[in-house]
Order: sequence, then C-alpha cells, then structure tokens
Amino acid sequence: MTSTFFGLEIAKRGINANRIGLDVTGHNMSNVNTEGYSRQTIAMVTTPSLFAPSMHGVYGAAQIGTGVDVSEIRRYRDSFLDLNYRKEIRTLGSFSIKSNTLQQVQSLLSESEDKGLSSVMDQFWEAWEDVTPNTDSPTAARGVVVERGKALVETFQHISRQLDQMEQSLNNQLSQRVYDVNSYARQIAVLNGQIQTIEAGNADSSVQGGYRQNANDLRDQRDLLLDKLAKMANISVSEDASGMVDVSAGNGTLVYGTSCRQLVTYDAVDASNRALLEVKWDSGQDAYFSDGELRGILESRGTFVPSGKASLFGSDKFDWQIKGISGPSIDNLKSMHLTSAAPTGNYKFTITTAWQPLSATLNLPAKSFPFTTASTLALNYGGKTCNIFLNKNDNIGSFIDKVNAFTEETGIQARLAKTASAGGLQVIFNSIENVSASGAFTLALASAAGLLPGVPVVSGAWGSALSVQNGHNVAISLPSSAGLGVLSASVVGARVTLTDAGKNMNLITFDTGNMISSSGVTPFSAPVGTYEFQITKREGIIQDARRQLDELALVVVQTINEVHMAGVSESDLRNNPSLLRSDRRFFVDSSDLLSDPKSLSSIVVNPELTAATLACSKPSKTSSTNGTTVIGDNRNALALANLKYQKMRDFLTPESYDDFYRNFVGDLGVAGQEAKRMKDNQTTLTDNIQKQRDSVSSVSMDEEMTNMIRYQQAYNASARLVNAMDEMLDTIINRLGLVGR
Repeated sequence: MTSTFFGLEIAKRGINANRIGLDVTGHNMSNVNTEGYSRQTIAMVTTPSLFAPSMHGVYGAAQIGTGVDVSEIRRYRDSFLDLNYRKEIRTLGSFSIKSNTLQQVQSLLSESEDKGLSSVMDQFWEAWEDVTPNTDSPTAARGVVVERGKALVETFQHISRQLDQMEQSLNNQLSQRVYDVNSYARQIAVLNGQIQTIEAGNADSSVQGGYRQNANDLRDQRDLLLDKLAKMANISVSEDASGMVDVSAGNGTLVYGTSCRQLVTYDAVDASNRALLEVKWDSGQDAYFSDGELRGILESRGTFVPSGKASLFGSDKFDWQIKGISGPSIDNLKSMHLTSAAPTGNYKFTITTAWQPLSATLNLPAKSFPFTTASTLALNYGGKTCNIFLNKNDNIGSFIDKVNAFTEETGIQARLAKTASAGGLQVIFNSIENVSASGAFTLALASAAGLLPGVPVVSGAWGSALSVQNGHNVAISLPSSAGLGVLSASVVGARVTLTDAGKNMNLITFDTGNMISSSGVTPFSAPVGTYEFQITKREGIIQDARRQLDELALVVVQTINEVHMAGVSESDLRNNPSLLRSDRRFFVDSSDLLSDPKSLSSIVVNPELTAATLACSKPSKTSSTNGTTVIGDNRNALALANLKYQKMRDFLTPESYDDFYRNFVGDLGVAGQEAKRMKDNQTTLTDNIQKQRDSVSSVSMDEEMTNMIRYQQAYNASARLVNAMDEMLDTIINRLGLVGR
C-alpha cells in the first residue's frame, strides 16, 4: 500500500507540469511577432503507476497512478508544408527577378508612351521626306535631317548605356546574393552543431516514453534560414538521426553536418574582353542553379554558356562575342550572325579560293538619255529573261533603279561612277556577295527601235556576258573543338552558312565578300587562308536586348551610308559639276571619323555633314551640249526616305527596320507578360502555402490565453490538493489518538 505522503508527490508533479505549461505559453505569447517562430506546447504524460505486477504484489486495488510529468516541449511544424513552400518560393524568386528586368527593359524603350526609339526613327525618316519635294528645299529642312540623325544616335546609345547600368546592377545583386548564401550556410552549419549537442541523448522518436530535449528555438532559426536560402537557389534538405541537416544547392552540396562549402564570384572575360561576375564553388567547379533568385539574376543579366554548348537555360536570348585566334584578320568576315543553336567554342575553316566580286563598266555617251523612243532592254540571268521598259522620260538614274529592282534575283547591282568620263557617263555593275545567281548576266536591247545613240564602250568583264562568281569555293575543315559536332557549309554567293550536319540546324552565317578596303571604296573578299576564331556566348535577357539593338543600329547605319554615299550634295555640285557621287558617309566611326562604325558605342554623325553637304541628289540627265554638267534632283533623299519600307538583306532574315524592331519589342512584351503572370501565380501559390503553415505554426493570442487559463486552473487545483493532503496529515499527526482522553 502507498504512504499517506504519496499524495503530496502527485500534487507536486501536477504543480510542476502546469507551471511548465504556463512558461511555454508565456514564451509563445512573447514571440508572437518573431519571424520564423513556431508555437510550442508541452507533451504531458502519466508517470509509471504502482505497483508492478509480481508474486508478492499487494492485495486490493493495484496500478495506482503516480501523477503527471512533461516528456518534451514540442513545436508545431508540418514538414510537408515546409517542403512545398521551399519548392514554390524558389520559382517565385526566379520569376520575380526576370519580371522586374523585363519591365525595366520595356520601360527603357518607352514604346507604350510613343516616346521610344521607334518614334525617334520615324522622325528621322520624316525629316528625309521633308527634303524630298525638291532639291531647293530650305536649308533648315536639310539641317533638321542632320539633327534628327544625331538624335537617333543618341537614343540608340542612351538605351545601350541604360542596359549597361541594368547589367551592372544585376551584377551587384549577384555578388550580394552569393554573400548571403555563404552567410546562411555558415549559420546553418553552426546551428547543426548546437542542435546535435542538445538532442544527442534523445531516444529514437519512434520509441514511446522517455524524455526528449528538443532544440525548438534553434530549429526555428535554422528553418528560417532554409526558407531564405530556398528563395535564392534550388535547394534540397535532408535531416539525419542526430538532428543535423545536409543542404544541397544547385549542382553542389552547400552544408554537410557542421561543415559548409562556399560559393565564389570571379570576373569571367568573354571573347570581346568584357568581364562579368560568374559563380563557382570553392573547389573551382562551375556553379549552376535551376531556380531561385540566383537563376533569375543570371538569366536576366546573362551568363556564360559553357564551351561546346549552345545554351545553358534552353532559351533563345543571347549575345555573342568573337575573337580571332589564328589566320587572316577575322574582321574580314562581314555581317556575321549566330543562331541560338550555335555552340560556343573554337571554329576553324579554310578559304581555298577567295570569292571575287565581278565588276564591269558601261561607258555611255553624253546623249545616251533620254531615249528618242520607248525601248525594251532584256535582262538575262540564270536562264531567265526579264524585260525592262524604258521610255523617253527615263534618265540614267531611273535606268539604274530599274536594273537594281532585280538585284535579289540577278546578284548584280548597278551604280554610277563617282565622276563622269570624258564626254559621257559610267555605269558600274558589281556582283553582290549574298545573292546566288547561276549562269550569266547579260544586258541587251530587245528591239532595234530606240537604239542607244552611239556604241557603248565596255571595259572589264562585260563583253558578251557578265558572269556571276558565286562563293562556292569556301571549304570548311573539321572544327578544332570536338564538342562542336560535325559541321557542313552551304554557300549563297559569298554568304556562308555553317550547319550542324547531324541536327540539320543553321549555326553561323557570314559574308566573305564585299569588304571595304583602306580607300573605303574598292570591294574585295576575305583572303585565302585558314581561319580559327573563338565564339563565346552569354545567355540572358539583357544580352539579347543589347544584341538586337546593336544589330538594328549597325544595319541602319550601314544601309544609310551606302545610299548616302551614292548621292551628291549641293556643295559637291557647286565645287565639281561633273561629280556623280560624293562617297560621303552619313554616320562614321568615332575612332577615325572616316569608316563605317564598328559598334553601336562608336557611332557618330559625320562632322563634315551640314545642310550643304547632305547628299540629297542624284544625277538626273546629261547636258545636251558638253555632257559633263550634272543637275541634281531629289531622288537620293527619296531613296533614303524609302529605306524605311525596304527589306534589308543585312538582317539574318530580310525584313524592314520597323519589322525587326516591332518583332524585338513584341517578343519583349510577350516575355514580360509571361514572366509577370508566372510571378503573380507563384505569389498566390506561395501565399496560400504560407497561410497553411501559419495555421499550423503561428501563435494565436486567443488560443494562448485559453491555454494560460487552463494551465492556471490546473496549477491551482494541484495546489489545493497539497492543502488537502496537509489537513489529512495534520489529523494523523496531531489529532489521531486524542479521542477519549
């Protein structure tokens, strides 16, 4: 049987258990606003009863309860919700960065407010149109063209500078995120050690009974760090029996037990010597992330594509850089275009015979135009014949325009020589580098009526036929990097396209002809030799925006220069009436103020360009007397204004400036909408999961007040039990045996 004092022990245990309950309740209420805190509760268990069964057990009632005890202090946490939250928050982190970047780029272009690049380009073309009515257009109108050109250059370069600033901002964010990841990893490793020390003596959680020491507050701190880490990178968390967690991030292990690895940023220099931060592990291995803010930053700013790979993220957003390794100057490769399918690495090919542009000169007598009667010229190419109708209202300029209307098919382009020949004009026919026309090109009168006055004197390769030399002699050797696969080459004129033979995909397109010599006029082709060059790529939103902006700017500059050089200005005509073309560029490179600009940042309007030197005119007809005086008209200004509507072969796919830019802006808009939609969806999903976590783990003041009252009442009841036992003992000790005395 039990002692009378046994009741005091039961009461004491009740007091202790409910006092602990009050302490935990107070701890919960104190941390109601603490980030990452999970509410706690006590696990009350009955203490072992008396007596254990035996042969000498007591008679009567047995298995008497001995009271209550607290076996552990638990925290409310749902590991399944934690796993889902970390899975979704990393996707939110990635799309948040990308959505913000795309919104900034769209805001930079300002197309939604009609204040962007397209508006400036339209104003530039409108300025040319204002000059076209006649060559005697006011000086102010021609001066506006020059100023609009400067505004266009400044707009291009302003957008480029803003993209550079965005790139640098993301570069700084990358550095800060890497620092935060390393800091969180170190803290988690330290917490692992502290948690293991506290919980080392715990029995297996699957075993009932016993006392457990739970490092609840330390676990809350660790879970909060894991939540923050999950937003930055795709992580995987596993906990061992000792309570420590191992954390993998991206393609490496970040935390293992009480140790951790570190991420390192370093300057990665591309083929153009431009450096941006990239991330690797402290072991030297490149670090890759499939989700999280780190992925979003790298995908927005741009990151290196590994050698031998075409893409890191599977997107078509990229910019590329080139550096010559050996052989002739790589600058001789004109208009190079890379597709998103082109892998990075070292390329090598051989030009065994240089593509030679064919040229012929047609010398026309002074009175060649106008025709006395309408005539038809037969234009023959590749076994086909096209008739060009010329009437007595045509002049040498319209004749050239009608020939050039078939350049896409013939591969031949006509232009006037810079100066007139003695007693007449010279029309130069050149084969162009990116059109393939098989067979011969000839030009002849289809009828005897309206014969050209006099007999044309032809030099060069004119003769009976003008043949087009296509660049089929460019041979591609095996690349120096085996990771590039098997390459094949197809040629159209002097344009070479490298193709992945196995996947049947175009990789790189470039022209080996129509280069500009030191004189700035004579066309020549890339020389014979073996070319080896390195291609690097950075894949990302800003990189792609810069690439397309650069391409648009350079195509605008080059095509305007070509047409402007073919015209003559008011000043030219006054100084030299026989001058047929000024060869003056509208845009020049800032390094020498003579040549075509080599990059967007080096574009400037030619300082020599004024209202007087603007080449608005083309020769319209020859003098009826000496054949040397050329009277200008507005046709060159009109040709420049019409460039807006023409499809440009300098783009990878022939299209107009506006179409190229609209496609660029449209793609940005679609990508921005998609990123925002994903960001909003992920925000909603993450918030819903967080609400579910809060319903499990957060502190409810109403519930805690209820618990406080409950534990208080139980504490008071146990205290009253002590009083009752005290009275019982007082009766036994002081009053028992006094009856009858």
